Amino acid sequence: MTKSTVSASEIEIDVTWEDQRRINTFGRLATRVTELDEEIAKLREEINRINDATDEIILTDDIKFLVGEVFIDVDNDNAEQMLESEKKRLEKSIRTKEGELKRIQETAKQIKGIHFLFFSHA
Repeated sequence: MTKSTVSASEIEIDVTWEDQRRINTFGRLATRVTELDEEIAKLREEINRINDATDEIILTDDIKFLVGEVFIDVDNDNAEQMLESEKKRLEKSIRTKEGELKRIQETAKQIKGIHFLFFSHA
């Protein structure tokens, strides 16, 4: 018996416009997943910095808060409130991005499943 091997370049697969559209969509989704992962990581780092700043407020009375490009003097209570408000805003942003990430991953999984079935039978 002789064994024949077929390389991937010898197999012809007809890719329809719809298949190409799904492949392109999958690529865009994969790129967005990477972007979201990076954005979420940055937001978590910012929350860690806010937590550190909140801990430092206890140790000092002279607090300057950066607003835009200007430092303003604030008392401890106002500083804590401002930091807590910013932390809540960041946490909400993380939840929103994690929701988007989950939806993208579900869509990508569906597309991947369709193409796996199609190309595994080709």
